Amino acid sequence: RSKYLIKNRACFGCMQACGRVSQVKEGPFATPVYGGPEYETTAGFTAFMLQKDIEPVIKANYLCNIYGLDTISTSHMIAFAMICYEKGLITKKDTDGLEVKFGDPDVMIKLIEKIAHREGFGDLLAEGVRRAAERIGGDAPKIALHVKGLEMPYHDPRAGKTQAIAYGTSNTGMDHFHPHETLDVECYGADLGLIPFGLPDPKTIDRFSEDPGKARIAKLVMDYGTVADALVVCKFHQYVNLGPDKYARLLSCATGWDISGEELLEIGDRIFNLARAFNVREGIRKKDDMLPPRIMQPATTGSTKGVGITNYESMLNEFYRLEEWDENGIPSPGKLKRLGLNDVAEYVAKLKRS
Repeated sequence: RSKYLIKNRACFGCMQACGRVSQVKEGPFATPVYGGPEYETTAGFTAFMLQKDIEPVIKANYLCNIYGLDTISTSHMIAFAMICYEKGLITKKDTDGLEVKFGDPDVMIKLIEKIAHREGFGDLLAEGVRRAAERIGGDAPKIALHVKGLEMPYHDPRAGKTQAIAYGTSNTGMDHFHPHETLDVECYGADLGLIPFGLPDPKTIDRFSEDPGKARIAKLVMDYGTVADALVVCKFHQYVNLGPDKYARLLSCATGWDISGEELLEIGDRIFNLARAFNVREGIRKKDDMLPPRIMQPATTGSTKGVGITNYESMLNEFYRLEEWDENGIPSPGKLKRLGLNDVAEYVAKLKRS
């Protein structure tokens, strides 16, 4: 900490100061002073690719920042390349002569540069895990961890089963924060200020249970996360119980509107279903809400050792019922009309008849 962390950094007026300013002063991984890595970045460039040193992480984060690369997808793609190399699905002929082995920080940095410039093997990795796996062939598609083409982040859905639902149904793909990290309720006891709105006391929730009732928890938390995005506020404040009622009072004071927490959650529901309808128009159906089989297998290490996901489809079906989606994941016209999306409802009705 004292060697690499220069100071913490906060957005204007925020006491949390979750950001950090870091620097590696010398050596092969030297960087200027800049915004340092956060937890997802650190997990991706260490544990996920069995790399143990912090200096390469700081360097990797710096390169991703200046090149405009997402650190989750970039680290995921490099780890994917490493497992494909280990299994013989790709060789040095495919990787521009690089030995893409787990734990090698030099290869990690070289691959970031190649991805950013779409150079050689990097051009393939820049396509993302779904397209790269299809082009590599063999067992690569079975290894790939994604939903709707977006690579899995570093929150394991086996640790909290509502996260499995969120990963499957998120409109952006396998996204841990849009709409929300639902496993924070199950794993860390965060109630997010949602108990007055029907959330069970997190202390009573069995995080490993795959009861279909988990769908109700997932929906509530996801609608609330969507509200935060619409308000353009930081979700971290929700962990100190800045619930819908408090957001509603703040919004009412700022705008002169008279709005309640329940109405805010309905707005979240409307936004989520509008995005779903957009995806449906583009061909998304239930098959696209399924999780990759590999992440459903029992974990072999850690606190979730021996825990898999065995009842996902039942949880998913209950989520569909609560959302009023049909068996293919298409929102019902009636639900869309109640949300004030009449034109969308008319389009979906025509789609369902065709």
